[in-house]
Amino acid sequence: MALSSHQLTPEIIAALDTQNMRGSIAVFEQQVMDAWTEASKVNVPKAEGITHIACFAMGGSALGMDVVRAACADQLKVPVTIINDYTIPASVNAHTFVVLSSYSGTTEETLAAAEKILNITQHVVVITTGATLASWAQQHNVPAYVYTPRFNPSNQPRMAIGYSIGSIAGVLSTAGLLQLTSTHMEEVVAGIRYAQSVCTDLNEHNPALMLAEQCAERIPVLFSSEHLEGIVHAVTNQINENGKLFAVRFPLPEANHHLTEALVAPHTLPQLATFIGINSTLYHPRNQVRYALTEQLLTSRGFRAITYTTHSTTKFGQLGEALTLGGWISFYLAMLGQIDPSPIPNVDWFKAQLKNA
Repeated sequence: MALSSHQLTPEIIAALDTQNMRGSIAVFEQQVMDAWTEASKVNVPKAEGITHIACFAMGGSALGMDVVRAACADQLKVPVTIINDYTIPASVNAHTFVVLSSYSGTTEETLAAAEKILNITQHVVVITTGATLASWAQQHNVPAYVYTPRFNPSNQPRMAIGYSIGSIAGVLSTAGLLQLTSTHMEEVVAGIRYAQSVCTDLNEHNPALMLAEQCAERIPVLFSSEHLEGIVHAVTNQINENGKLFAVRFPLPEANHHLTEALVAPHTLPQLATFIGINSTLYHPRNQVRYALTEQLLTSRGFRAITYTTHSTTKFGQLGEALTLGGWISFYLAMLGQIDPSPIPNVDWFKAQLKNA
């Protein structure tokens, strides 16, 4: 039985959060700026003749590229592919700019790509905290951002999302594939600061806590659009891993073309799901209308549906706001469920079994 928001106390949080995940969320701002500053110094050659960007990464290490891909769709001149697998697609060629990203440096899928990638393209950069991937980069003279995650006290890769975003932004900008500046990162920080200011106090004015309470012991179904699609991907992953909760995401307007007919069965679905739309005044006007209509349709069918509209006025500010809001939602879901958010026993079990397979 989940706790109510009124039952949650600082003492309960301190007892459950044994690895200080709240500390990692509290320093998202420092993560972004540390990674942006340091990754921008990596000696990445200018990407001449590049027709494609490919990122080989898994889990939290892949999220930064997805955030940047969605947020910078108006800047990116070439397509971006994120490969969450062992194999290298045929579309990767000598004109592909490749990012190999692994927080631990031991992710087997990413290392499998590293073994073959230099036979295909020389435009490669590594992002990692060390271990095998860092050694590989040094051995092959591949540019690398090897960082110490000093602003991630929980040491959970998924909670290094600020590092992932800042490093991808820095590397792609240095390569000339993006035109991001410190001003963009400062806007992200402003959004983070706004969300931190409203999401940390345990009261009814805390949007993250209120949204978490609406999702406790239910299936969160998240909607997002345009520049916020990558962030909501990250938030969904964090709800899965931190809240230990089944959660899914769908983009609008696409979901209106199929998911709206999936509200009939199972008949218990209204008691199982909570729909959350992340709206923005910067979305296409027709998409903004879709959020209101989607909520109207869902509530008329007996579903719990809530729309959160971002308060930040810039696109990058909204990234920081939604990132931080989502981090706190995932954390409060664990707290309300009386779960330590950091351990991931099922993921660890898979890794252990794969070593012996």
